Amino acid sequence: MSIFNAEEWAKSHFQHAKLGDIRRADRLVSTAANMARSSGKSIALSCRGNEAELEGAYRLIRNDNVSPDMIRVAGFQHTAKEAVSVAEILALEDTTSLSYKHQVAADLGKLGQKTDRSRGWWVHSVMLLDSHTTRTIGLIHQDWWCRPNHPEAADEKESGKWPDASHFCRERLGETMSRVISVNVIYAQEKASATVTEPLRWILLTTEPIETLKQALHVIDIYAARWRVEDFHKAWKTGAGAERQRMTEPQNLERAASILAFIGVRLLQLRETITLPYYLRKKGLVGEALSLEEQGCDTVFVRDEWKLLMRHYKPRGYKGKSAPSMKWAYISLAKLGGFTNTKGTGIASWSTIWEGWDQLQAQVAGYRAAKEMLAAGEEL
Repeated sequence: MSIFNAEEWAKSHFQHAKLGDIRRADRLVSTAANMARSSGKSIALSCRGNEAELEGAYRLIRNDNVSPDMIRVAGFQHTAKEAVSVAEILALEDTTSLSYKHQVAADLGKLGQKTDRSRGWWVHSVMLLDSHTTRTIGLIHQDWWCRPNHPEAADEKESGKWPDASHFCRERLGETMSRVISVNVIYAQEKASATVTEPLRWILLTTEPIETLKQALHVIDIYAARWRVEDFHKAWKTGAGAERQRMTEPQNLERAASILAFIGVRLLQLRETITLPYYLRKKGLVGEALSLEEQGCDTVFVRDEWKLLMRHYKPRGYKGKSAPSMKWAYISLAKLGGFTNTKGTGIASWSTIWEGWDQLQAQVAGYRAAKEMLAAGEEL
């Protein structure tokens, strides 16, 4: 499965969704593929003028027999399969809100004050990472709820969402979830310098062994990856456009936003495909980083894609016919998205990478249309 191929991605996530009819699962796959191909756009724009696709997408989103829970479960099952081959897994969890002000808001829950115009859902998510490389594996759990105006009207305490998440993660992951449980403490302090007047200090509780410096540093790396779940929230709400959806019924909106949760993860994974070497190098895994950077970009890009990138940014001294390196492809795609490296980090944001990818796909579509016209004897 290629993460860059929207059709393959959607099929791997949703083809086995238990929606009561195989045709609904097929429609979910095609709708998710269109939405993934046009991340951040409306459903209408994602269908690119295909009226049959648009009608099918709206029928799926409006179908009361299509459970939002089962859409998510299909995605969680895919994540569980991906996790089987990972030696050590990091589960990151946190709660965020999905906020709406349009017509549907009146039927949703309180986010701030009960008089606020913005209302929506609270969502507790659990995302899995490979703890050694920090590669995103996927979403394994989400719990959605609407907060009532009066706390006493709540069905259960929100603090219970955390143990509930642990229960469902164990249920879905099975033996993959197994860990030896113990409690250790690490004290970590940032080195003082001319620019650091108040060093950062962490006291970390962990169930992982810390008998050696290497083990202790690994645990610190794990805690440093905590921000990645916030990155997912941004990718889901802003990049994939979950908060820009304008369905007027709560269930319809939840179905669309549930699909977009996995598209948000895909946006992160697209970035990681070409930025992972940077993080590996920071962890001291130089050999692994070089191996990824030096591999041909045809492991990710099809020929038309990397050939068009070369029209913009041909590698210095390149004379061969094989695909250039992944490192070159990353920099080229980032530049196409407007990256100028003004901060000197060498790392583009996920939104910049996605903009570059979007630009490249538009050019590829035009190039292929021109080839077809020429093959048919038409003049350009």
